[in-house]
Amino acid sequence: MKHFIPSFFLTALTLVLAHTNSVAQYSSSSSVKISVGTVYDRESGRLLSEEELTQLITNGNPAFEPQMDQYGQASTFVIDTSNPYAPINMRDISRRPQVGEIVPTFIMKSLNGDLLNLEKLSGYYVLLHFQLTVKPPIFNLSRFDSFDSEVGVLKKNIPLKTITIFQGVQREIESILEPSQYQTQIVPDGRGFSMRYQIVDYPSFMLIDQQGRLIGYYKQDEWEKLKSDLSKN
Repeated sequence: MKHFIPSFFLTALTLVLAHTNSVAQYSSSSSVKISVGTVYDRESGRLLSEEELTQLITNGNPAFEPQMDQYGQASTFVIDTSNPYAPINMRDISRRPQVGEIVPTFIMKSLNGDLLNLEKLSGYYVLLHFQLTVKPPIFNLSRFDSFDSEVGVLKKNIPLKTITIFQGVQREIESILEPSQYQTQIVPDGRGFSMRYQIVDYPSFMLIDQQGRLIGYYKQDEWEKLKSDLSKN
């Protein structure tokens, strides 16, 4: 399923133009801040000027698409200047890292307080486990516990780091899970990382080799295939 979001999700209907230190910033009720020097034309990669941004906002409600950085934050934005007010497809798997490619790095902080930097995990296989929430019926605790037990078995024979990325907040996760009891590192507020890697299925997995290259994406029911691919690499 493709996920579309209307442009007002990013920029709202009431954009404010404010000048701070001579830099124009566009803030919205969705807490997204668009600043001069952060918006690029999607097709050409050209940086848009303050005049162009002001004109876009004056004429309507432009659809700025956030580009998630290594911290899972929207640090830059792109816009289709040929059709700037069209809804955005925020999950386009054609823009995913492809098998065999170096995966764009990430820096995450787990609930155990560990800083997880893909560039510093060289020599390990890295398994990203994407979850939406800890709330049932979407989340199945017994299935999660079973996954974590299997991770423990795999780690006995394979240099493997596993990271489970939830979109929910810390308080919500810790009401159900005790992070220190699990083999997998647990990361909250992970929506930006799901967007960075164009994740469309939940739960699902993304497996990265010891050199930081993508081995593959896997749905929950492809766990056995994931383990087979891991053993072959």
